[in-house]
Amino acid sequence: MEFEFPEPAWQSVVLEPEVRRVLGQANESAEGPLGDRMAVADPWMRIVGEDEQLDDRTRAFLRNEATGFRFCAVEFALTFKPENGEYFASAWLQLTMRSNDTSEASPEPVAWSMEPLQQLDSRTITKGFKIGPDLKFAPLELDVHSEYSQSQSFLEGLYLMQTNPAWRFTKTNANAIRGSYVLRLVARLPGAVPVIGKLGIGAEVQRKVLGIPRPVAYQVRLPEHLQKGLTLPT
Repeated sequence: MEFEFPEPAWQSVVLEPEVRRVLGQANESAEGPLGDRMAVADPWMRIVGEDEQLDDRTRAFLRNEATGFRFCAVEFALTFKPENGEYFASAWLQLTMRSNDTSEASPEPVAWSMEPLQQLDSRTITKGFKIGPDLKFAPLELDVHSEYSQSQSFLEGLYLMQTNPAWRFTKTNANAIRGSYVLRLVARLPGAVPVIGKLGIGAEVQRKVLGIPRPVAYQVRLPEHLQKGLTLPT
């Protein structure tokens, strides 16, 4: 099946320093909140139903699951805009879902599918070097023993098939965390039971604090209507 997603309506958000406790006392960053570094869009949500253009296998799957579950497609969009001299060292987004039905017989809502699950940056590393007679570097005659590949995870999806799916960004040598990204999941929800999703977003920004460069942890102050939680459609 194919979906057409609406163009995101971006909203700039404020990054608030996390308060961490050291020796029993609150330890706040010497810097205040940051604005204009990130933007979010309202999550797009839609029940996947038999009114879609489905093939026979998908239609049969939905009919087989219809007595106990419903499936909801959800899309998130984030934009990172670091200022001069700063960069995002890491960032994360998490959706924690809970059902209003607390009976043990009711299944939990879970992330049935997530996209992307992993984005890797790979590079080839050689174990030595060669200098020619003129003392200039020359190409190595490489074999399987003199080079190897190293992969770094730039973006990974976490907690598939659990109630708290998340994505984590990590800056790598090849990729900076900047620009816009789209994250999608299909949630399997219990029957017609209402499900609430609590959205959380955070980041570490490498910046100068009291003149010393260091990563500072921030929580995103979400727009008020998102702070109340998302009601996943029935």
